[in-house]
Amino acid sequence: MTMSCRDAFDEGYQYGFSAAKYTDFDDDKYVGDKGKVGPETVGEFWEEFSGYAAESETNARDYSPWEFTAKAINEASEESEYDLWQCYLDGAYAGIKAGFVKRYKLTDAKQDKSVQQFGKELEIEAKASRAEQPDDGGAEGNPYLGDAVKLAKQRKYGYPTPPTSRGATIPAKASSNPAKRRLMR
Repeated sequence: MTMSCRDAFDEGYQYGFSAAKYTDFDDDKYVGDKGKVGPETVGEFWEEFSGYAAESETNARDYSPWEFTAKAINEASEESEYDLWQCYLDGAYAGIKAGFVKRYKLTDAKQDKSVQQFGKELEIEAKASRAEQPDDGGAEGNPYLGDAVKLAKQRKYGYPTPPTSRGATIPAKASSNPAKRRLMR
């Protein structure tokens, strides 16, 4: 079986998520008492952490389990019309975003509202990255992606989306479907 762009993205996502969730990062200057992230430093925290986690993911490539992924991507790259290595790297970065949000519980109610919004934006961006992959195979029917598919289409076709504090874009509202709203929490 040959690897698709979505498969390469998913492999990258797993490695990126693990790098973000388990890397040894000194976060004392950003995380205060009771695990709260300061709203004034969350952007700076993300920039420093994402660089560190990306370096950690790159270093993990020196070990045996990752070599199987590299072999599969290299073999499938000859047959694929997509740049599978770029798909992998996009997945790794999306995984780092999701891992950062999960590790520091940025969307929890105990966090400041602006930190929660920042975490939600990162989650949506990570999901939208997956939905943007060329072989998404019916992602619109996947309730876990929610409005991320809509965001991907807006990006692809240039529909306007509201700006956020970081210059990224998110959907104007989560969903009118109560079941999807519960899944997006």
